[in-house]
Amino acid sequence: MDINGNLAENIYQCLAKKNYTAYFYKGQAISSITITEQSKKLAQLLMGSGVENRHRVLIFLDDTPDFITTFLAVMQIGAIPVPLNPMSKRQYIEHYLKDSGSNFIVCETRDYANISEISLGIHANVRILIRDTYQANRCDKSYLGSNNPSFNKVDCIKMSEVSSLKASEEFAKVSSGEAVYWQYTSGTTGQPKAVLHAVKGIIHSNECYAKQIINIGNDDCLYSTAKLFFGYGLGNSFFFPLMNNATAILDDRWPTIETIVENIKCYKPSVIFSVPALYSKLLTHGETILETVGKACRYVSAGSPLSGRTYNSWKWQFGIEILDGIGATEMGHIYLTNRPGCSRSGVTGKPVEGYQVKIVSEGLANRNKCQGMLYVKGPSVALGYHNNEAESEKKFKDGWYRTGDVFTRNKDGDYKYVGREDDLFKVKGRWVVPGKIEEFIVSNFPAVQEAVLSPATNDSGGVNPILYFVAHNDTKIQTDIDTKMHEYLRDVFESHYLPGQYCKLQALPRNDNGKIVRHLLGSQQAVS
Repeated sequence: MDINGNLAENIYQCLAKKNYTAYFYKGQAISSITITEQSKKLAQLLMGSGVENRHRVLIFLDDTPDFITTFLAVMQIGAIPVPLNPMSKRQYIEHYLKDSGSNFIVCETRDYANISEISLGIHANVRILIRDTYQANRCDKSYLGSNNPSFNKVDCIKMSEVSSLKASEEFAKVSSGEAVYWQYTSGTTGQPKAVLHAVKGIIHSNECYAKQIINIGNDDCLYSTAKLFFGYGLGNSFFFPLMNNATAILDDRWPTIETIVENIKCYKPSVIFSVPALYSKLLTHGETILETVGKACRYVSAGSPLSGRTYNSWKWQFGIEILDGIGATEMGHIYLTNRPGCSRSGVTGKPVEGYQVKIVSEGLANRNKCQGMLYVKGPSVALGYHNNEAESEKKFKDGWYRTGDVFTRNKDGDYKYVGREDDLFKVKGRWVVPGKIEEFIVSNFPAVQEAVLSPATNDSGGVNPILYFVAHNDTKIQTDIDTKMHEYLRDVFESHYLPGQYCKLQALPRNDNGKIVRHLLGSQQAVS
């Protein structure tokens, strides 16, 4: 693939190798020819609407074929696609508009009124492209027209208008040193930052991770529960299937256990990408999944550490090996992972080919020279952050990216996740690594689905840990669960680790990207 060319043009060339089903969506088979034709027509529409080379296009779309064609069309004309959570809160939408300087937005019909109202207060001459295809609810008066005060103030274009256009065969030139797409960080410790990605990282992730480790080929059907606006999901459902003539499953619904099982039974994927919390909840459907897709299916986990309990349960109950790995928005996709046939419980694995990693102590709860901050260097390290030189200098230096993740390395060269730097805290001058207790609780108490250890200031001004947890609703297993947890922890952990309080929650607070927001834990309502 030509690193100095246009990425969309290269993907079209991949799609042109044969006519095949590129996507399954709502029972429809979407062909590679349809994806190419619709993308090129949409490129024509974008150019006619004033979108130019290097313009940023904010994409607030569900996981549908229109997300795919929009992303390709924006890259084709040399503009920069910025995929975002279509359910983003107002404060984040305002930030994305201000920070990116974009005045062109693509959104769902249902979100037009809200996004147009927000955008009017930030930019002049905003244009919004509305997705009105692949859905029954089109642009009617309930969303547009007299009932919407923003109508006729924001230039509104319908995606269905591409049907009458001629496909564009023009491709803007983009150099290897330029960003081809942006992605915003989760913003758990401040405002989200725009990460700039170049084409070489995408190509490397596909060649050395998707092909070499997961062995994705043109006979595969990929299913990702991670949505397309995540870096993890974008690789799984966009780059990997299109660059390998594989098929991917799209679902515009937010994933639930019911919809996941439904999609698996309907489409029979050969590769499943998901996250630890969902793998844990899917255990009760393990037999159904195994009967549907068989042991030949490959299972990948990322987004957060895969607990030993979840890994072992799938392996020993169903003979299924889940490959745990870690990536970052700043890295594009997974760079450290287990390998098929030699994965281990509770271990993140070894670097993907082409990446270097190192552990730097930095005094972070370090008891041995093999624990510390993880740095990574490789082809997919981002170009930096947009409009944030201070953070770019802090995180990116001499080709290395400082991940903010604390890791250990064992004698076999395997790396194990310890926790986020921001999550560590001290009690009476001694470090507490929350991940150690969190993993222990989830692994040893089947009733507990998720657990988070967080610091709280006591009456004397000191710090005491509080354990927040989410458990199954079975009342029988709830009896004295906090007392039992404390007894177990007291036998295993030093006194400064022990929670002074146990708080059961209905759910953990999360941001728009699904990440746990620890500083909001204290404001959550406990349940009995």
